[in-house]
Amino acid sequence: PVMLHEIAGGRTLSGAVWPGLLALGLLAQGRIQSVLGGLLIGLQGLFYVYTGLLFGLVALILCPAWGLLAAAIPMIPYLWWLSPVWSDAQTRPPDAGFTRLPVAGLLGLARVQERFRLHPALLIGLPALLAARGRQALRLGAVIALLVLIALGPNPTWDGGGALFTSPMAWAGELFPPLARMHHPIRAALVLVPLLAVGLSRLLDRLPWPAVLATALLALPMRHAVELGAPWSAMVEPEGLTQARWIADHTDDQHIGAIVDLTGNQGGALALQPIHQRPMLEGLRKELPDKDRQVGWLRRGVDPWLSGQRVAPSTLKALRQAGFTHVLVVPRGTVVPLDGVEADLGSPVFPGVYTIPTGTEE
Repeated sequence: PVMLHEIAGGRTLSGAVWPGLLALGLLAQGRIQSVLGGLLIGLQGLFYVYTGLLFGLVALILCPAWGLLAAAIPMIPYLWWLSPVWSDAQTRPPDAGFTRLPVAGLLGLARVQERFRLHPALLIGLPALLAARGRQALRLGAVIALLVLIALGPNPTWDGGGALFTSPMAWAGELFPPLARMHHPIRAALVLVPLLAVGLSRLLDRLPWPAVLATALLALPMRHAVELGAPWSAMVEPEGLTQARWIADHTDDQHIGAIVDLTGNQGGALALQPIHQRPMLEGLRKELPDKDRQVGWLRRGVDPWLSGQRVAPSTLKALRQAGFTHVLVVPRGTVVPLDGVEADLGSPVFPGVYTIPTGTEE
């Protein structure tokens, strides 16, 4: 179930690990040269830098070869492109928070949500995975230990509460600050789980069919976890799709700049952004650490609209100065009283879309 963590959180690209898995599988079989394996790992890094780095480390431990340096071919241009914002990214905490794999989840216990758990059958197959002879067993053991260490995060917890101890991962982040930016160390499970699954498959291959059936029955208590991810064949239309399409179609004639997604709450607002394609101030409900940052101040400034109250004239002025021209009001489980919004902005130019009056920036 932990493999669904990225999908359930709405982050599909960073949850795609097929290039790295393909590289490891083909390298282990010896069917391709290590250069091609390195290129695939570089492609994995384009999906998400840290999973690319993890697969690179695993490949170096399991199948060390100079050709793996070919991963730098796609990664160097990408890192150069990121360089203007990289230093800023290291000096502020990530907006999406910090997610690690709880120890209870590593053991498959029900103390945490399904998408934070490994299936217990994976641990049953661990001895079979480490049954290889000689150095290969040592290499596989080192890889598993490394991935577990990373997935648990710098301050491992039992079930998401207080830290149990400080991991060497915390020291690594101090010595090499970019590692501290890996604010979802649980993503190491995207590499760990397939490797453990190899051990389970080896075990099942050696068992009589009744034992295989009994092992399969272990999956039944966790079948609900699959429901957390929508099937690929399903067409999901987010709330506010009509308004987002109107914004996209009228951006030029309505002079639409950045928008305030008043009822946005992370995924709900982010799902519309690829459609209307406008910069936005969306509804992250937790307060930003730096209270002097303009975006955090604006977010708190428009919050009175959520309770039907008017906002301060200085807020409207600040919104216009920052380039915001419209407000999007989409009921997402909560009905927002429109008294304050319409008192400040007037009637909507389209149902759910309001214009911030010009002149408030003067």
